[in-house]
Amino acid sequence: MAEAMGISPSSVGSIWAEAGLKLHLTKGSKVSNDPLFEEKVTEIVGLAEWRGSSRIHPGASGP
Repeated sequence: MAEAMGISPSSVGSIWAEAGLKLHLTKGSKVSNDPLFEEKVTEIVGLAEWRGSSRIHPGASGP
């Protein structure tokens, strides 16, 4: 997932942790059949990246 989104694996882990996802506790995974899934994930990752950058640069304005 990290490579596909162009972010580091640790960033994926941080985003999952913030969302309370614990994929290591599941026995399997499911792929969404939502036709907008990729668009939604991209938007969420973008928001998480923006939140992360605003922590690094206090006072940074958002989108």
